[in-house]
Amino acid sequence: MQKWTQEQAVAFEAARECITALMAVHTAALATEKNRPDPRSTVVQELRGEIARLFAERSAMRVTDDETVARVLSTYGPQVRAAMERERARQARSPAE
Repeated sequence: MQKWTQEQAVAFEAARECITALMAVHTAALATEKNRPDPRSTVVQELRGEIARLFAERSAMRVTDDETVARVLSTYGPQVRAAMERERARQARSPAE
C-alpha cells in the first residue's frame, strides 16, 4: 500500500478542486454559447471536448503524483483566478437582481 503525506493530500485535493472549477467555467461558457441566437457548433464542440479532457485528467490524477498535481495547480490555478475576476467584474457592472 502506497502512503502519502498530509501535504500531498492537501495539494491533491486543491488540484482536483482547481480542475472542477475550470470545468465549471467551461460549462458556463458552453451554456452561454448554446443560448446564443446562433450558437457556433465549433465552439460548442471545443468546450465539450475541453470539459471531457479535464474530467479525464482529474480522474487519472493520483495523490502521489507530485509532478502532475504541481502542474495542475500552476497551470489551471491562474486560469480559474482570471475567470473568477472576470465574473466579479461582470457582476459589478450588472444591476443587482
